[in-house]
Amino acid sequence: MIYLWLDDVRKAPPGWIHCKTIQEAKALLQSGQVHEASLDHDLGICDKCLEGYTYEEWINARRTNSIPDCEHYGTGYQLVCWMEET
Repeated sequence: MIYLWLDDVRKAPPGWIHCKTIQEAKALLQSGQVHEASLDHDLGICDKCLEGYTYEEWINARRTNSIPDCEHYGTGYQLVCWMEET
């Protein structure tokens, strides 16, 4: 039995498997062994999508307060949509 913890920042509780991307989470879900899942929505941004900026520089350059979504990390919502379709 697997307890899946999807989060880019917070550490998984004891006994939970920590994933930082939806690709990692999908692999566990496809095993058919996941009993329970805790899914964070905002999973951060990879270095490629930061385009050489630091996180703070990226936010300032785009004049936004939003947490950036990254196509490589995905979001918890995207994982839920995949789960529904699959």
